[in-house]
Parts: sequence; structure tokens; C-alpha cells
Amino acid sequence: LIEMFDKSSKIRYNLLWSYKKHGSEEVKVLSSTKITGEVSQDTPLLLDDEKKNLAPVAADARARRIARAKQDDENQVFHCIAWSHDDVLRYFLLCPEVVMFDVTSHTNSSGFCLLTFSCRTSIDKQVVFCRVWMPDQRRVSFRYVFQEALPKILPAHALRRVCFTICDGDPQQNLELMIAISELFPNSSKGGCSYHMFVIGWNRHVMGLPKYSNQAKKDAWEGFKRRMLAWMFSWVRPGYCDNEEEYEISGKEYFWPH
Repeated sequence: LIEMFDKSSKIRYNLLWSYKKHGSEEVKVLSSTKITGEVSQDTPLLLDDEKKNLAPVAADARARRIARAKQDDENQVFHCIAWSHDDVLRYFLLCPEVVMFDVTSHTNSSGFCLLTFSCRTSIDKQVVFCRVWMPDQRRVSFRYVFQEALPKILPAHALRRVCFTICDGDPQQNLELMIAISELFPNSSKGGCSYHMFVIGWNRHVMGLPKYSNQAKKDAWEGFKRRMLAWMFSWVRPGYCDNEEEYEISGKEYFWPH
């Protein structure tokens, strides 16, 4: 993967890696950045106390690699990489006002998570302009993304033009996003994903029917669930519920009569 990125003149990336010297217990954490064709190795932008927080990521990734017998304890260890292609990055430079990001996990054999950043174009098309391959969804991993990777590979003038950011509601992601909003996106406000709030929240907190329920009860329950979700989604759709009064009216007219 890294060799392919190095050969391409249109791919920019930031790589977080570590190595352990022979006969030493100390693990060095470094980063490499490629923007215009040349790869530069530098120390992370994180503060000294924050660099120490990267040690658990390095130790965990190293242990998993050794357990899978893919490398010994003396080699360099890959932790995270963030990359973007110039052909799709130009869409973000044109339309950076709204940025959405989401994490996909448990969909590959390596155990890594894929974090994607996307924007909306002027013709309402969604474009993924940046991807991050990271080992887990702990707070320190998101700290690397927002405080180390994005400032190095994305233009600062475009980040300042972001007005609204939308995430899926992961608590670790939200904590780092609140810090990033003041530093990385100084002119942005934060929003959540209605699907994760309503559908995922319903499945997580609302008890369903027992498996032995008859078909009539199941049909009635599914109808009730669809109506409830449709009512909740009306809170976030333009032109539906824009204030508290309209919310009260929607509850009385749309849901309670049934």
C-alpha cells in the first residue's frame, strides 16, 4: 500500500508508525508525510504528554501483529494512515462547507477500522475525499486523525471554510471533534446523524417483541415502529418541525391520534 502511494503523484498521505531498537524496551513513535511527491519523516505534532498517549496504540498494534506471526518484535509497525487523492480532494476544495465522517469496522480480516470524510457538492452529490485506516476507535486514535493527520494533508484554508460537521455519534469521536472544532474547524458547528440517533438508538434502547409472538402482534409492532421513526425523522427534515411549537403540533396531529 505504501509503495503504491509513493509511486503516485496524486496521492497525499500521513503515516503513523513506530519501531523498537534491538535490546531496548523503548518504542519510538514517528510519522511520515507525503504531499507533493517527496516523503518527509518528522515527529508528530502532538504535545509531549499526548505523544505518550500513543504508546498504547503502538503496543496494542505490535502485540496483534506478533500474535498473527506477521512480523517480529524488532521491525517497524504500521499503526494508522490517512490519505487523499487530488482528483477527489478538489471537490472538497470547491465545496468544503459541510463535512461528514463515519467509521466502518468489523468488515475486514485485519481488524482495522476505516474512517471516511465526505463532502456535498453543488449538485447534491456526496464525495469521499479523505480516508483513514486506523487500528481501533479509541480516543487516542481519533486524536491522531484530528490533531496530526488532517492538518498535514489537507489545506488549512479549506478547513477554515467548513461550516458544519456531521458524525455518527461515537462518544470517543465526539470528544476529539469538540477539540478539533475550535482548532481545526474554527468556523464550524457540530451536528449528529439522524439515522444513528433514531434507528440505532431505537434498536439499542427499545425492547422488542418476544420471538414467540404471533404474526398479528409482529405486524402491529412493526407498524408502530415505522410510525414512531417517521415522526422522529420529521424533527430533522427541512420544513417540518422548525421550533418547539411545531414539535408539539406534530405530536398531537401525527402520532397521538393513532
